[in-house]
Amino acid sequence: MIISETSYHRNDDAQTAVNSDEVIPGYKYGTTLVPFSDEDAQMQYHSNSPRSLSVLGFTKSCNVSHQRRAGDQVLVITAQEGHEAAAVALSSLIQALEELDMVAITRRIYNKNSNPTMGVLFPDITTNYECLIWIPLPYQEDVRVYTFPPLQHIIEKLNDSEIQIMDDLISSMDLTCQEEDDEEVLAPVGVLNPQLQHYFNTLTHRALHPNDPIPPPATHVLNILETPMSVCEARDKVASSLKTLFPTKKIVKAKRDSKDLFASTDGKSNKKSKKDGNETMSASDLTRSLVTHVTTATPVKDFLALLGGEAPDFNLICKQLADVVLQLIDGLGSGGGSNAAMMTKVIDCLTTFRQESCSIDPSTYNKFLSSLKEVVTSMSLSDLWDHVKESRLGMINSEENARSSVDRAAAEEFLKLEQQSQQPAPAPQVQNDDVEDLLDDM
Repeated sequence: MIISETSYHRNDDAQTAVNSDEVIPGYKYGTTLVPFSDEDAQMQYHSNSPRSLSVLGFTKSCNVSHQRRAGDQVLVITAQEGHEAAAVALSSLIQALEELDMVAITRRIYNKNSNPTMGVLFPDITTNYECLIWIPLPYQEDVRVYTFPPLQHIIEKLNDSEIQIMDDLISSMDLTCQEEDDEEVLAPVGVLNPQLQHYFNTLTHRALHPNDPIPPPATHVLNILETPMSVCEARDKVASSLKTLFPTKKIVKAKRDSKDLFASTDGKSNKKSKKDGNETMSASDLTRSLVTHVTTATPVKDFLALLGGEAPDFNLICKQLADVVLQLIDGLGSGGGSNAAMMTKVIDCLTTFRQESCSIDPSTYNKFLSSLKEVVTSMSLSDLWDHVKESRLGMINSEENARSSVDRAAAEEFLKLEQQSQQPAPAPQVQNDDVEDLLDDM
């Protein structure tokens, strides 16, 4: 007779035993253990509803995009066989959804103990049948929004031949039929799954020959994995030019031998490795703190560091730099030597701001420059505006970037600063009576 016993122990050297009453279930979230107590289990939501599929409402099909479709299954809904009334009712719903280009948002409960799932019903009408296709929809916490750095500043660095070869590469990977008579390459309807084909062949062989070893994949199964000749021909046409314009270099990792392991610490062969070929790395680079926002101390360095980070938000970083520029302009009225240094810092910020915006988004810089001109006009900072014109920091016109909505004439007209006529306030005149009253009080 086998007797089963369960005991719990701590993860220590002594393997201390723990009473079962002191143990609660938990889940592992990454490297963190998350406890799940009885109170949490009571708070867990259960629908307590019977198995059902309820329609909550209707919406246009364009509101349910492909990236909003979740889950790992697709259900097909048809009328019950032999139930003519249900078939007529379902057919009316399918036809109405198809004519109005709408879909149905539903709430599905698999059984009493399962949580409800949101889904969408699409009408599917063919010559042989008509049905509804149910696809799960994600909840808000299921949607992941990933931000990637813009590629516009990289595209601006490419010449015409490099851009053309990339266009040819994309065209060569197009599998759709270019003409009406041509058939689509690798159409999903006509391509078989090689894994399933080999699996079915294996089952058939095992049923017919139970004592023989499993055969290798058949020839027709291996042919499914072969790239079609038309795709290879289109690829080979651009492959040579692509290698010429975008050469690649294989990096061979240096092997360490006994000389490297026991080399002198003060010799040239034992220098610290550089980061990505950066030969100007200093000690300050190792001790420098992580840049999280643009500061007034080093705005240009902070701005470039944030842009070079992982998935930068260009508009947010530009707003931080714009706020710093406005803070620096507020201090220009103090005068003295610091005034000139602050003016230089403002011009450096605008120069970097304009260079990055010219390759990524010119509208960001142009909008800020409009607000900057209003500040300069209200504070009568004509000297600053003269530096802007001398440094050619005006608006980004359409000749510099095709996405700019400002033409060259408008950009030149924008640099003209309208001076506000400010007459000096008259000096206060002291009345004679007031002077006499002051003398009497003395």
